[in-house]
Amino acid sequence: MEITPKFFVAKKNVEMFLKDEIARIKGCGTVNIFGAGDYSMRIWLKPEKMAQHSLNPSDISAILAEQNIEAATGTFGQDSDAAFQYTMKYKGRIFMPEEMGEIVIRANEDGTLLKLKDVAEIELGAESYAYHGYTNGAPGVLCMVYQTAGSNATAVNESIDALLAEMSENLPDGLEIVQLMSVNNFLFASVENVIHTLLEAILLVILVVYVFLQDFRSTVIPLIGIIVSLIIGGLCGWIAGNIMKTGYSLIFNIILG
Repeated sequence: MEITPKFFVAKKNVEMFLKDEIARIKGCGTVNIFGAGDYSMRIWLKPEKMAQHSLNPSDISAILAEQNIEAATGTFGQDSDAAFQYTMKYKGRIFMPEEMGEIVIRANEDGTLLKLKDVAEIELGAESYAYHGYTNGAPGVLCMVYQTAGSNATAVNESIDALLAEMSENLPDGLEIVQLMSVNNFLFASVENVIHTLLEAILLVILVVYVFLQDFRSTVIPLIGIIVSLIIGGLCGWIAGNIMKTGYSLIFNIILG
């Protein structure tokens, strides 16, 4: 599958804006990014051209190591009697395919120059093509947010949701934030199941007690005991900080339209 520049645009937006903003939220821990690689200069060597000029890949690697470098250039006229001192500047590392193609491999006997573009195709691409991220058929960058130990998952998710809603308004055209999974869904479903179970248990206890004792007063006493036990248990849990927690907080995706 082809990796388009939008992949890199999406990842850069996540790394430059969303990742740091999410990490600043209280209770957020690690923010992992999946599904898109970094930009890389891809040099596709032409075997027939390489053989024609008696070259091998190690020759090209050596040329790149010599000519595509970042180094201090120094100055002219330093520590001398010259009236002026000049600082040398040069571009340094090459970032465009056209410039990379102009790297000289060697000078031929007839005075012509053999350049990298003569033996290879050069393009900007992905550093790795081992994996791609897609959501509903659209290319995307997957982000997984982990909460810190002891934090409240519901509060963390609400803060992240508010941030994503705010950041969605400033995304470039063609980018969209889609929430794939939130721990809040699991928490709220768990709480709802617990409430349903408690109500069913209370009704069942009242029914059984009333059927066997046939006395309304004797039925009310266990009901009061259940309510008091729930209140005391809830207070103890709140004081002890035993709130439902989980390892990851939110998974969302940046998809490309």
